[in-house]
Amino acid sequence: MASTAGYCQEISDENKIKVLAGEVVSIDTVGSTVVVRWFGWNNGLSYYQTTFSVSSSTKIVKGRGMISFLDLNQFDYVIIRYTESGALFPVAISILIDNSM
Repeated sequence: MASTAGYCQEISDENKIKVLAGEVVSIDTVGSTVVVRWFGWNNGLSYYQTTFSVSSSTKIVKGRGMISFLDLNQFDYVIIRYTESGALFPVAISILIDNSM
């Protein structure tokens, strides 16, 4: 009976797309980063802040249209899709502004 060897390549955590929702605390246009404050469980239920890298390929959407990184405002409520693939910070794939919250 012949057998074939099989293997499965595991997707690393850094390539998985994750989602985080919260409020923009600060924006660094020179460093291309945005800091988001969110409420959740991370060593206890509390508020936390996460810094995200924003690249030229990050899609930023407000309403039905795309906007530039410069149009992002402090206190905007955002939903960020990101990966952990950045050298210093998680990399934002998309930022959806939802100020209806």
